[in-house]
Amino acid sequence: MLAQILEHSASGNVVSPQGSYNNEIGVPLTACQVDEATQYFVAEMGADAKGDVAKLCQIVPPKISMIINIGMAHLGKFGSREAIAEAKSEIFEALPQDGWAVLNADDDLISKMRPNANLAAFSIRELPDYEIAVSVEDVECDDYDRYSFTLVTSVRGDIQRHPVKLKVLGKAQMIDAAAAATAALAAGLAPEKIAEGLSIAEARSSWRMALTELSDDIAIINDAYNANPGSMAAALNSLSGMGSRNGRQRRTIAILGDMLELGDKSYDLHRNVGRMAAELGITKVYAVGEFASYISEGVTKAGGSAEVADPAKIAEILELSAGDIVLVKASRGLALEKVADRLTERFSN
Repeated sequence: MLAQILEHSASGNVVSPQGSYNNEIGVPLTACQVDEATQYFVAEMGADAKGDVAKLCQIVPPKISMIINIGMAHLGKFGSREAIAEAKSEIFEALPQDGWAVLNADDDLISKMRPNANLAAFSIRELPDYEIAVSVEDVECDDYDRYSFTLVTSVRGDIQRHPVKLKVLGKAQMIDAAAAATAALAAGLAPEKIAEGLSIAEARSSWRMALTELSDDIAIINDAYNANPGSMAAALNSLSGMGSRNGRQRRTIAILGDMLELGDKSYDLHRNVGRMAAELGITKVYAVGEFASYISEGVTKAGGSAEVADPAKIAEILELSAGDIVLVKASRGLALEKVADRLTERFSN
């Protein structure tokens, strides 16, 4: 989103990563695209251990840094959200004093951070009290959970409001939009250009809440790139909303696989995903992978309908009717995009 905002507004070239080029290989590869014509370079910093982000920031020293959230991805490696926050905060520690740290004011751990730099913040609840701040008002969403809202920006007391209509799916994308808008303001872009950029931004990475609308009003949502408890919750909430939005009642089906790298909390977290699916009213859950039985157990104990399925066969045996919506989601290791692709192929005629 940030790259596309910058491309819409900048007179020079913008360099940004392909997919998740966010490690010690991907960041330098992306940096090698920078030349004399480059006006902005957007980098993503990933971490498998404490110190990883600091090393990447030595390669690409940031002038504007943002942390969007502290979730539970890689919980098995870091042990706690607090440890994850500490590792991510290295992106702020690398800033110069005249740099900008973009904080999520709605996140309990990020909101407490006080980097030695200029501070900007975003929130989808209310306008934060910072020199640069972003919030949203007049929030609406369509049948496929694409959000429209008024982007509220404040730069040193100058408050402006501009309409935004996102093309990408899910409430989480509205949070991302607010984060990207805040970083763009810190880069000196005009609020109206930021709103325009957000409204034309499209997904550039495959298999992230990718919507395919088929005949008979059948929809396949391919969110198979990766999964963790936070993104599972976001995807299931979107699916649930699509099933009952604007007075319609549609059958919702979730094909859910393993969330990897969660350590000894894996069993409970997979049960929790199943319980959440049932509580959100998902019509049917098909669970696949090593933790499938725990997902299914969570669903059935909460009064929902679930069964353990073979990922190699589920796309062939699943029968869909007019109006059905199918979500396919798991960690990258399960390659469930193949299931989504096969379902699309089967029901596209």
